[in-house]
Amino acid sequence: MYKPVIYTLFFLFHLHSYSQSVENVRFNQAGEKIFIFYDLDDISGEKTLFSVKVFYTLDDGRTYIPVKSAYGDIGNDIDPGQDKKVIWDVLNDTDELTGEIKFKVTVSPQKVTAFKQKETTILDYDLFIGLRTMGLYWPFGGRIGMLGPGWVGGYASFIYGVEYVEWDEKYLVVGGPIFNIINKDKIRLSTFAGGGYYEEYFSDGDYGWDYDGGFVIEGGFIFTYKHLGFTIGLEIDEWVYLYPFIGVGFTL
Repeated sequence: MYKPVIYTLFFLFHLHSYSQSVENVRFNQAGEKIFIFYDLDDISGEKTLFSVKVFYTLDDGRTYIPVKSAYGDIGNDIDPGQDKKVIWDVLNDTDELTGEIKFKVTVSPQKVTAFKQKETTILDYDLFIGLRTMGLYWPFGGRIGMLGPGWVGGYASFIYGVEYVEWDEKYLVVGGPIFNIINKDKIRLSTFAGGGYYEEYFSDGDYGWDYDGGFVIEGGFIFTYKHLGFTIGLEIDEWVYLYPFIGVGFTL
């Protein structure tokens, strides 16, 4: 039977770094749940995320028991702020809670790295602009694409290239989807596959210029760190000629 006798007696727990602290800890009971509130201050200005744990004691602090069946502002990746709330399903952790109860809230800063999963929304697209090679052709043109949201995007390319020996010309228009394999705050690895059309104008000796054209498909990877992106891929035309290419770009 759930018979809590709860007194408003709390521990005020401070971090060792003096740049973050837990203050104004309080709680209230609603049915079989206890709502624990606290303020988490971060005066360092570094926008650090925190790991938060909550403990309770019924023997005046001799032993502390971790609160397990709780949700809200508890666990990892907690932002600093006022009125942080933890909702504890008491009966999932103990059959009975009676007597004088004290809570202790502990926090520790987390190191924010580039490998934190990026939080995305339906409007969270990154505009990707890049310049790529065309095999033996020097490029003049590039690609524009949308990386995101979350895992799927798309791109389109228009490239004009000049072959550096015969000065042959080539035009390429291609586009397709982009799939994000890794999508973190600062690091992203994407793969793309597309198709399109090319036109090629080349010297035919005494007969002047000749023309060729057809379909082309391509695929490859885009590695993005912060706002800088690198592309590597392979292009295949209808004659099954393979043209590797590389590129560099940036996201907005």
